[in-house]
Amino acid sequence: MDRLLIIMFLFFSANCNAQYTEAVLFKQPCAVPAIAGTLTVNAGSTTSLSDAATGGAWASSVTSTAIVGNSTGVVTGVAAGTSMITYTMSLGCYAITTVTVHNAAPAYATLNPSDITSGLTLSGGNLTIDMVGFTSPNGGCRTTVGVSSGKYYIELKQNSSFNGSDMIGVCSGAADMTALGQDANSWVINGQYAYLGVNHSGGFNGSGFSNYTTGDVNGLAIDADAKTLQFYLNNSPNGALITGLPSTIYVVVGQNNLGFLANGCNWTTNFGATTLTYSPPAGFNAGLY
Repeated sequence: MDRLLIIMFLFFSANCNAQYTEAVLFKQPCAVPAIAGTLTVNAGSTTSLSDAATGGAWASSVTSTAIVGNSTGVVTGVAAGTSMITYTMSLGCYAITTVTVHNAAPAYATLNPSDITSGLTLSGGNLTIDMVGFTSPNGGCRTTVGVSSGKYYIELKQNSSFNGSDMIGVCSGAADMTALGQDANSWVINGQYAYLGVNHSGGFNGSGFSNYTTGDVNGLAIDADAKTLQFYLNNSPNGALITGLPSTIYVVVGQNNLGFLANGCNWTTNFGATTLTYSPPAGFNAGLY
């Protein structure tokens, strides 16, 4: 509470005496309780701050990072960074804290359980595909996410194979999972026959490809802006750059059983939800989202 102090001054001289009185208002030093609440928030999400003192106003120092409701204390993340949030009372007293805004984690792709050939199975959060026992001529599974812009790098690791009958690559949303590499909507390579090039429209295209085998890490660098694909094998470019991809690009994993017995392939995919084995090429995002 502020205090009022009355000061009286007395003046004496040989001829007269005088009295002067003045009232002085002393402001009591004010303090605002510390701001409470969660001090981290993702871009596009909110967090609520509060203070035990009532009647104050909220403000953000960097509104391009975070905004706050003047009377509510609700902070909305705008972009990654930090912003000082101030709560000010009518007498000018204030409390201050710092809110950190993080970019929201992307919704990474998985293999799509609703877009898979009957007889193939998914596990491990729809990141592992098992083709053992699959005896149909062809089959595959497309990702949940297709991209039409941006640059993305993902990895595929072969756990088991049978006579190079596996297929990995990209496709459009119109690709037939039972005709991978045979129609005009898919671009795939086969482990034992990768040296022949990319299987597309029933033929092989490109040069400089090396076969891959169990344990190898196959990378796919997808440039959805330029509509190109570069295969990688254990962190080295594998084969020529593939061009002319569709407007929306999906990753696909499949098998051409080639009439063999009930044997098949098993793959583990990494679309970015966990750390990739290798760093993406310059300018490419880690993962597919």
